[in-house]
Amino acid sequence: MITAACITAACIIATTCAPANADDGLRHHQFTAGETLNYFYEDTDTTFSTKTQDLTVQADDPFQIQEIQIPVSIVIQKKDNANIRTLTLSPNAQYRSGSPKAISQLPFQPLAKLIQNFPTPFSYSYADNTQALEHLQDIFAPVRKNEVGNFLFFKAQDIHQMQESAQKIPEGILPGQTNFTPRREREGFGGQFTVAAGQLVYQGTETFNGEKSAYFKVISLSHVFTTSSFKTYTNFSFTMHVALEGPHQGLLLFGEGQETATVFKIDGKVLHPAVVLQRQFSIRLQ
Repeated sequence: MITAACITAACIIATTCAPANADDGLRHHQFTAGETLNYFYEDTDTTFSTKTQDLTVQADDPFQIQEIQIPVSIVIQKKDNANIRTLTLSPNAQYRSGSPKAISQLPFQPLAKLIQNFPTPFSYSYADNTQALEHLQDIFAPVRKNEVGNFLFFKAQDIHQMQESAQKIPEGILPGQTNFTPRREREGFGGQFTVAAGQLVYQGTETFNGEKSAYFKVISLSHVFTTSSFKTYTNFSFTMHVALEGPHQGLLLFGEGQETATVFKIDGKVLHPAVVLQRQFSIRLQ
């Protein structure tokens, strides 16, 4: 399922809301050959049946929980005078799925055991996260033939999009400033997106794992994704810690999000409520 966090770009319009220390301005990361970044991503998706109450579609009973944990390494190499990133999924990447009552008793299973012909190692190269997102459908096509592989594909979008969101925050933004993205239309992943306006707020500075970081909050409402069979309405919010200094300057140190998507089946011109999906996801630099 396409989710809003996967398609939200960084904000582009800054407005000053409060005085700030210029030393707390964000600086972009300068990637260098030989650099290695290790991230740990995890996600929990809970799927609910639906009910209609007070003329609105609401979540009813949860019936499935899916959980995935994906350690990845990203190595920066020089090729033809340009930096190229190679992402490799750890063989420790794992998944489990079950009912809400049973999930805590079920063991995680390695992705290689659950996805037929899963390559080991699973690696791919790209110039930047924007390019990676453009080519993920082709990269993951061989493993999307079952439920787990398809689930992994959508989580790979999160891994790239959250890094990209941090790296595209305007350089020099200060605490107390707010960024906005306008509403826009785009196509992709077999459907049509209506991407709602978004708001990013530089809340202030914090120390995260011993590093001085900029703390951001992002809220975006009423995204719509339409295919010939389904229509999905999504609201989400997430927070980011981005390093302000040191070797990780400009890198995403930690991102955490929550998302609610209501999915409708399309029958001619009629929409039938299908499921409500609630997601909790995070990514952490190791």
